Amino acid sequence: MRLVWTALLSCLAVAPAWAEEVPLCGSRPRVTAELTCLFDGDSGWQRGTHWHLADVDAPEIDPPGADCREEQILGLRALDRLQRLLSKGYTVTYLGRRDTSGRQLAKIETEDHRDVGSELMSAGLAQALPNTGEKWCRR
Repeated sequence: MRLVWTALLSCLAVAPAWAEEVPLCGSRPRVTAELTCLFDGDSGWQRGTHWHLADVDAPEIDPPGADCREEQILGLRALDRLQRLLSKGYTVTYLGRRDTSGRQLAKIETEDHRDVGSELMSAGLAQALPNTGEKWCRR
């Protein structure tokens, strides 16, 4: 039974709340065990672990990912909103799975227990995955 619990717990890791503004990563962050920063509206680094919000797709910021200027603008808004949501503290829960880019899939809650992905989607700054196509350039 102990082996079962150990296996289950190893699939789920929780990073405790961080209570300050999370910095932006920039284009080429130097990866260290302490690296914590936001890359865009749905991904970043938390203490050296590269994560992506589970089940969420935010607009891209830089070409070639961004298909149009509107997408870039919305991507910057999503990044700003994510940074503000996390500024008073948050908790990252790693789900034990990776996305196609090798990033840890994660759920993130604010200090007051709001789901960050849901908040971004409610604000029109992200869409659920799997998405039904690119919607950012048709606004």
